[in-house]
Amino acid sequence: MLTKAFETIPDETGLILHSDQGWQYQHKQYQPMLQAKGVQQSMSRKGNCLANAEAENFFGLLKRELLYLQKFQSMQRF
Repeated sequence: MLTKAFETIPDETGLILHSDQGWQYQHKQYQPMLQAKGVQQSMSRKGNCLANAEAENFFGLLKRELLYLQKFQSMQRF
């Protein structure tokens, strides 16, 4: 997923990747890939679901009210 996303995102865009503490963060390649692309990692603390609640709520609303209601021809259109 990360490799595919990085194919379309320019370097040093100042992106912040917010996520939970999933299995992929145990892989040695993950953090160096983010650093090489200039992406800042933001991760909720273990056992603290409230740290991620705002981001989860925002993206849930975005998908429900924007993404699922129409079909986009490209990422640029989105």
